[in-house]
Amino acid sequence: MKADIYGSRSFMMALIDIKDEINIDLTNSFIGTNLASQECKEVPISKNRMKRIVSEYELIEIRTDLSKRLRRFKNFKESNIIFIDFMHEGKDLLDVHNGTIVDRPVLKRYGYDLSKAKLTNIDRIKNIEKNIDDLLEYISNYKVVILVKMRNPKYIEGKNGTSKLKKDFHQINKLNSFAEMCEDLLADKMPDIPIVELYKDLNDLRDGYQKTPQFKKYLKEEVNTIINIHKNYL
Repeated sequence: MKADIYGSRSFMMALIDIKDEINIDLTNSFIGTNLASQECKEVPISKNRMKRIVSEYELIEIRTDLSKRLRRFKNFKESNIIFIDFMHEGKDLLDVHNGTIVDRPVLKRYGYDLSKAKLTNIDRIKNIEKNIDDLLEYISNYKVVILVKMRNPKYIEGKNGTSKLKKDFHQINKLNSFAEMCEDLLADKMPDIPIVELYKDLNDLRDGYQKTPQFKKYLKEEVNTIINIHKNYL
């Protein structure tokens, strides 16, 4: 079965590791962006700058965000399934000299001088419902939409099994709150949407949990259950 992803690189990489076991052919990945950015004008991509980036995942992120691929390709779907997670939906937007893009580390390698970029004045909270309504339009051609609840962990493993709070936990709290708001809105507007619930309680998550065999086993079991229930649509 062909499937697409909208959301975080962390979830995409976990899904890639289990795709054969759940009989999924990953066709399109829309990562490194958010819905507010997708509503902005397309930003031209420099082929010379793209040569500086060696990670295939970062190449996908640049192309998705700058080219606004989720919005532009909404009528050209090959897949019947799309997985959605909002783990990074709350990331800040930057106004650069030729448009509006999501703030993330790859921009420096791409060649942007972020010291000259400014935070956008777009009111993210005010526009969140419109963003979800637009997402519903983008995904309207898929037969099955699966919401996967993901969170940014606030803790890292310390010595002797102890946990240490990350220094940027305030920013992580912001991202997680935004993710929860988006999930609630989407579930309210799509009452029958199948949902993969949080792997663990937020305070029990540790940095890198998405790479663990335990998380991948959980994800595989949950997705298999959902696909079996909706197999008549696929």
